[in-house]
Amino acid sequence: MRIHLEKELLSLKSTKVYKYPDEDIEDRVANDERILPQKRFLTRFLWNKKIPPIPMEDERIKFSYTKNNLYEEARYGWLDPLLYVGYRRTIVHEDLYKIEKDSYYDVDMLTDYFYKSCQRRIVKCEVEYLRKSGLQDNKENRLRVKGDPNFHYSKNLLLASIVDTLGWDYLVSIIIKGFSDIATGLNTIQIRALINYVHQKVSGETSGNNGYGYAVGVSAILFFVGCCGAHGSNRAAIVGAEIRSILTKAILDKSLKLSRESRVKYPPSAITALSSNDVFKIDLAASYFPFVVCLPFILIITIVLLCVNLGGASLAGVGWFISATFIFFAFTKKLTKWRKSVNLETDSRIRYIREILNNMKMLKYYAWEIPFFNLVKNVRSKEMKIMLKIQFARNIITAFAITLPLFSAMVGFLAMYGQNHGLRNAANIFSSLTLFNILTLSISLFPLAMSSGSDALVAIKRIQSFLLAPEEIPDPEYHKYVFEISKDCINVNNGYFTWDFRHEVESDVSSVESDKSFSLHQTKQGYHSVLKE
Repeated sequence: MRIHLEKELLSLKSTKVYKYPDEDIEDRVANDERILPQKRFLTRFLWNKKIPPIPMEDERIKFSYTKNNLYEEARYGWLDPLLYVGYRRTIVHEDLYKIEKDSYYDVDMLTDYFYKSCQRRIVKCEVEYLRKSGLQDNKENRLRVKGDPNFHYSKNLLLASIVDTLGWDYLVSIIIKGFSDIATGLNTIQIRALINYVHQKVSGETSGNNGYGYAVGVSAILFFVGCCGAHGSNRAAIVGAEIRSILTKAILDKSLKLSRESRVKYPPSAITALSSNDVFKIDLAASYFPFVVCLPFILIITIVLLCVNLGGASLAGVGWFISATFIFFAFTKKLTKWRKSVNLETDSRIRYIREILNNMKMLKYYAWEIPFFNLVKNVRSKEMKIMLKIQFARNIITAFAITLPLFSAMVGFLAMYGQNHGLRNAANIFSSLTLFNILTLSISLFPLAMSSGSDALVAIKRIQSFLLAPEEIPDPEYHKYVFEISKDCINVNNGYFTWDFRHEVESDVSSVESDKSFSLHQTKQGYHSVLKE
């Protein structure tokens, strides 16, 4: 796994705004039509209101994400140069950060590491199959194995390669999100202590000032929860963007190497669908999957604290919560099956539309508009029927997920009221309500995360089958000699070529005859052709 230790967090590094000379600013701003000055809401409070020029290539700021100290990273200080420019004029392409070649976020470097990881796992699967079959490990047997119908690569080959390439960054985002969820659940302990203090203060049972500490502690933990939640989601989204860039480049590279049989199986429409829809689903799932991974932590904390606050009666609400969760998993499995079906219809629709666009003249010439329209209409109708089922199931899951914690709280309070013949103190009740609200926030995103995760698994399998498709075997005579740009491909010395031909153009008025000759003449740079009439 590619590990990146952010040692800069303990340093004093920060992202600085590029400083231009005053004379340079005036000349470049006055003569550049691309600069569009802007006045924002807080522009009046800016100390320096000079409009910065559009930077040159050597003046662009390097992408400094995760390369600043802890304070700057916590407040997103690496965005200061963009905010500085954006509050004074419209941001253009040159204002964006520059990713250097061979840097940690360079797409070429990430793709090379991804290719090496995939190739290592491909070789491992082939060697394992050859060993089980009792065959010798050589190049000929490996080529023969790829055509063996009994040989299959690992189903998780692509997923394992992605984890090997970006697993560390994604693990960091999950850990940060886990800290946020754990702090959210444990904050209810301080809330209960604060409510107890207020109750005792009103009744005159205590005269201390512990409430100030509880209030500050609750506020500090809420700030910590917000900061960790934002950074966890942001890091997961960045990993999703990296996955998208890697897979898009891998798909485009593979499309140039496909064999003839693979080109029939994967036409341009299918490749377009893979590089757009399927890659987008994986990107979306990467943004939401930390909610699924961190959900058990918040569930354990809330269930334990509910048992402490409400007693054994709270297990009734927890039991209802767990039983409904299994129903969600059943719906998610059905969603995965429907997603596979709708992908087939989507690919067919894209293929037909691309065929129509590429052969529009023929369709108009033979008047085939209505048959092709009906063909696309039927495929689209099948696709929409499955999509309506998917949306209907998603809405049901979302509705149950949002109302589930509320029903669980109601069941728990009713069970406690029947068991204890009344309710406990206010601190336990309100802290328990806070716990159920935390469950509501956590569960509300759970259906979206599960559905996007199931879509991503289907997309990963489709992309893996494409990346493992047979490739065209190169001609051994192709590029037999190394191409050197300094050498000429063809040399003609003292050559002179002439030929005459007669070209007749018939017309209703008269005929035209022309004689033309073609010859090569020597120049300082070689020979060039001259067409004479």
